[in-house]
Amino acid sequence: MQHHALQGRPCSVVLHPSQYQLLFLDRPEEIPDGELAEALRWRIKDLVQIPMSEAVLEVIPLPADAFRGRMQMVYVVVAHRKTIEEKAEAIKYCGLHLQAIDIGEMALRNIGLLLPQRQQGFGIVRVEDEGGTINLMEKEALYLSRRIENGLLSLQPDQAEPREVDPNFAFFQTVDSPAEALLLELQRSLDYYESQLGKGSIARLHFTPLDAELPLEFLQERLGIPVEVMQLNHFLQASEPWPLKLQQRCIRAIGGALRQREQA
Repeated sequence: MQHHALQGRPCSVVLHPSQYQLLFLDRPEEIPDGELAEALRWRIKDLVQIPMSEAVLEVIPLPADAFRGRMQMVYVVVAHRKTIEEKAEAIKYCGLHLQAIDIGEMALRNIGLLLPQRQQGFGIVRVEDEGGTINLMEKEALYLSRRIENGLLSLQPDQAEPREVDPNFAFFQTVDSPAEALLLELQRSLDYYESQLGKGSIARLHFTPLDAELPLEFLQERLGIPVEVMQLNHFLQASEPWPLKLQQRCIRAIGGALRQREQA
């Protein structure tokens, strides 16, 4: 820290998915935003493994135009108080100023704020070795976030025999292929966004930077919308371009840092 003159600089921490739970719950009626966390605390006690006396809750309300005419929903982040305290203590020990503790889903939301076309609904998809996250947004607002089971390891070509299909998509159109499972997860999310949230159709899907092959053409053909991998070098200023592997590895940290820029 001393070598880079970072003492006292603001920073954000992004929790690992194993360090918190993200729940999607009915919002209690006639409860002010400031009292939501306490109102939901006892509702979730059977949904988490953390004792409520040791849990820290943060409520993420959905935009006002979500669930028009239906029961309002909220996201609730649940983490162990000890985890939060340890993160805060580690940052203090390093001589930095802790500004925010974020989660991966909201870090992706911050990445979405870099995109120039945000007036229509769009998706940010992160695929990791095992599993991933789908975020559906409009403008600056997050409407839906879902974790998915199929990750990069499952998307590697195997020895499955392809069907008689377009040769451009030979592997990815095998029966019950991992790509079809990913497609199904995306379709479910897009359908929920349109039918249950009452929003319009998603205009574009952006995968976060990825140093691996993805069935983009297959997904684009099946979903009927543009599907692409974003390049952070187009949005972030740096002395030299960021290698793709570095973008992939640091995407959560980048999203966490962008929280500070939004607050500035």
